[in-house]
Amino acid sequence: MSVLLGARELGLDTQWSFGFVRHGARASTTQGVVYLDIGGSIAPGVLDHHHGTHVGCTADLVLGHPELVYGHLLQHWLLEHELGRLVGGTRWTPRIVTHFDPDWDSIVAAHLVMRLIEDGELPAYGMALASYAHEIDRGGARLDLADSQSMLAPHLGYLMIQNCDEGKHDLLMRRGLQLLQRVLDDIAAVRPSGKPWTRDSFATSNPAAVRWSEDVANFGREAELLRLDAARYERDRAAATIVSAVRLPAADGGPAVELRAFVARHPMEAALGKYFVRAEGFGLTVIPHERSITGGKDGDRWVPGMPEDQFPRVVIAIDPLARVAGDRGATLRGLGFALELAECALRRASYGVDPRGTVPRWDDGSVDNGDPWYDGRGQGMTIVDSPTIGTVLPYAEIVRILTATPFWERPLRAGTIALVWVDPDHTVTTPGADKLLPFPGMTETMAPLFEDSREGEGLAPPWLSPTALPRRGCRVTWKRRLFPPGTAPTIRIAVFTAPPNGTLEALVEDAASIANADRARPPAYVFVKVAVQKYASFAAPIEALFSRLDIGALSVKELAEGKEVALFNSRALVLQGEPTTVDPDPDLEVFLYEAFVRESLVSFSAKLGAAVSDDKKRMTELDTEDLRLDMLRFQSRYYQLEVSRLTRARRLFEALSEASRLRDHFAELQHQMERLGELERGVEGRREEKADRMMELVLYVVAVLGVYQTIAAIISLEDSTLADPWFRGMCFAILFVAVCAYGGVALKRRSKRSKKSTS
Repeated sequence: MSVLLGARELGLDTQWSFGFVRHGARASTTQGVVYLDIGGSIAPGVLDHHHGTHVGCTADLVLGHPELVYGHLLQHWLLEHELGRLVGGTRWTPRIVTHFDPDWDSIVAAHLVMRLIEDGELPAYGMALASYAHEIDRGGARLDLADSQSMLAPHLGYLMIQNCDEGKHDLLMRRGLQLLQRVLDDIAAVRPSGKPWTRDSFATSNPAAVRWSEDVANFGREAELLRLDAARYERDRAAATIVSAVRLPAADGGPAVELRAFVARHPMEAALGKYFVRAEGFGLTVIPHERSITGGKDGDRWVPGMPEDQFPRVVIAIDPLARVAGDRGATLRGLGFALELAECALRRASYGVDPRGTVPRWDDGSVDNGDPWYDGRGQGMTIVDSPTIGTVLPYAEIVRILTATPFWERPLRAGTIALVWVDPDHTVTTPGADKLLPFPGMTETMAPLFEDSREGEGLAPPWLSPTALPRRGCRVTWKRRLFPPGTAPTIRIAVFTAPPNGTLEALVEDAASIANADRARPPAYVFVKVAVQKYASFAAPIEALFSRLDIGALSVKELAEGKEVALFNSRALVLQGEPTTVDPDPDLEVFLYEAFVRESLVSFSAKLGAAVSDDKKRMTELDTEDLRLDMLRFQSRYYQLEVSRLTRARRLFEALSEASRLRDHFAELQHQMERLGELERGVEGRREEKADRMMELVLYVVAVLGVYQTIAAIISLEDSTLADPWFRGMCFAILFVAVCAYGGVALKRRSKRSKKSTS
């Protein structure tokens, strides 16, 4: 940003103060205060990278939104300066508030805020420093066991400060800022003029970046502890449990992946424990802590009498650089939620109440209190941390949920998936089939279709293998629906219903086992309607989950009620909402009606194509009366643009129709039918022309034969008769009339054909 007036240029005597609150605390814009890494939002004076879907660190936010800091803190003083009322040397005490035991990201963000306010601009090294902080915050930093210098990285020096002065939050902030400033000064002292700052400026390969360790007076204790930390880790390593493969949800939303896990048996002695573990190649770490991070005199330590298998704080983390075959990464998506469910259940069963408040930490509906398990949303779902007041869950239970349960699967209150196949070979009425029941809100104009259609229970279609059965506990019911003759072909419907306490993933897996059983005949349509448990997430990667049903990309449509949305395309519909309590389900019926219209148009188009085939003989016998009658019956009796009186259902049908382009296809079919009529009239004209020519030939033959017979009869008469003038005149008159009659008929037919060709 451009250089603005800073506090120093304004003449202010700036004395920074610091405040600390628990992790996840919410905050609002407060005059003279900047909240960093807490607050639950991004607003003037509040910069929390855990808010929303932001993936980065707090230092990134300061760089990206300097106006939320500068304008918020200095607006008053800038106005006073403009009015000439600001007295030089005025003492000002702005306040920076962050969480207990501030981490390296908090130190860097606070430093950038201080430089922005005092200097009126962000420092030249700001982007490089924020990039370094981001790398640390996301767990991307590495320890080189073969290089002792790698243990002297600036952020590890601060980690030792934290280890030595834990709980002394103000001291941690000031010593962290002191260490950072020392590192910046050392690097700047040897940096060539004009050379840009990069993240490598802070790498341990740069001697200036580790020179802080030579400052014995200020940081000698921390440097010495770092050099001794490897021996402590060896003791931690000997006591730990190694799990060769833990199944975890994949970052790409595909099938689960497996990572090798390091499960510490007790709080680790080594301050760099996580770094040593990752340097050994462990992709997953589970580390208990003897102290919580609330800052209380008694509450921050392991309470005497606490069960040996219980720790106040447990941190579970994935190495963000860990990859499995195919360069696929893992996440802890769903683990925070699963642990929070267990936490709530145990607290309420043991104590009757939950002391963590009723104001949710996040406003996305995922939790119901202000201090839940942290789910890693600010770190790409790669870290899970216990509530700040500590967890009551036994350590063994935490490890069990992580290693022995599919915690990423979303629990359902209700769930249905309907797979629809088109079965044109099926024409026999299903035994016991009944008329379709009207669905709630259905318009009266839909009644004829429901009266003329039939549905009954059925069996799995013959093209499916008998081994294609659901294996995750979902119930499947087969149905056949027969539509009125001359419209859409019969459809087979497989309806999958999730069992009590079922999960969305299990429902999709069971449906996919049938949908993918015969790749030659996949379902023509897929309908999904689920109601996830309260506080469970229906968010991404939902597309990857439903890709198992091969339904393609989905668009989004907002429906009438609140925030409910539909995900859809031309052959699939995905809904989330309250469990269906009515039968038949209006959403499913709207979806099936759209499928009926579409398949009817496909059927008509196929019949039309067969009628105008390249077979010349068939073209000369063209007769589309049945096809036109079926089309007229469909258009007047079954094709409706209003399927429901309910706004929600109408919007749903509009979205599906638009995706399928039903109106365009129907208009095109009507146009083709009109052209077919013209073609049929042409064929009929050629038929008449051929008949006329045949009639002319017959008349010609009759006329010739008549003349021949007349002449023969005359020759056979006696001479006296032939000599009679009256008789001879009569014979010639008859001959003349026959010739004129033939000529008149021929001329009349030619004139008629000429008029037809002209029209």
